[in-house]
Amino acid sequence: MNLKTASFTDRTAAIAAFRAKLEELEDNSNFSWFNHKNGTAGREVTTFAGYLDLPTGDLLSKHQMQWRYRRQLTGNKPNKTDFVIKYKEANSFFPNLKPMTASPAWADAWSCKVEDNLKFVQCPTKPCFPDGACYRACPADGPPGIGLEAQEQAPKIKGNPGDAFAEQFTSVNQFKTIADVTAFFPDVASFFELGDASTALSVSKKQYRWIFEKVDLEFDEVKVESNFQLWYNSEEDLKNGAEPYKGEWSFAFDIEAGSETKTEQADQLLNWIGTMIPSVLVGPAGVTAEEAQGVQVVV
Repeated sequence: MNLKTASFTDRTAAIAAFRAKLEELEDNSNFSWFNHKNGTAGREVTTFAGYLDLPTGDLLSKHQMQWRYRRQLTGNKPNKTDFVIKYKEANSFFPNLKPMTASPAWADAWSCKVEDNLKFVQCPTKPCFPDGACYRACPADGPPGIGLEAQEQAPKIKGNPGDAFAEQFTSVNQFKTIADVTAFFPDVASFFELGDASTALSVSKKQYRWIFEKVDLEFDEVKVESNFQLWYNSEEDLKNGAEPYKGEWSFAFDIEAGSETKTEQADQLLNWIGTMIPSVLVGPAGVTAEEAQGVQVVV
């Protein structure tokens, strides 16, 4: 769910108000399966992320990818570091995955997930990626509802504090050419025809996130973890609690055999939150593809 950023200049009060609304559902007979674990304190984490791009600036628009370096600033694991490729399509493409396995040197640090990113949007009948059509109201096609932002394949190289990756790669500025990416994912440049290994990369976008995680829910007594994420233009804005430029509340669970009921419950919950919690932003209208993905352009 997108959040109204003006409501989150006081992060603690805004989250408390949001969670108080979740508490109301426990007395709603239509949500007998739902439990908001209000006793869970949650956990604060802050991170820095730098996004890389090609000289032509079209890694996302042409090749449907984002390359993100991320490092934890504060929280449970300071200096935890990862580098992820996010490949996106407007519709489901699983199991037709792209070749993004790790090089032998980094195989033990590699993981990969495929996920459907669903969101309560203005126009769920229109595609969200790449042009953000779903964020613009379409009253002739129906009311706001749940739409697929994108299906995403996300291979990742990661390291906890003290691990090789976290120790060796302490800055996004270490990724200077395509060769620095293919050192981790050797097939990606040739498969997507990205050019020569010496092609220069630039840090085109930066973001600082304040995350309140470990906000536990239960669906039929099965734990589902949710979190709040707020995006800031600078570390100073993050520390000072300025108005974020973007905010989201989300939850996630694995799809497996028998998950149909949980998926239906998730749809029911999102529809209720999208219409009943004042700090939720149904939209936003008129965003670009990059803004829809929560990325701030560096100027």
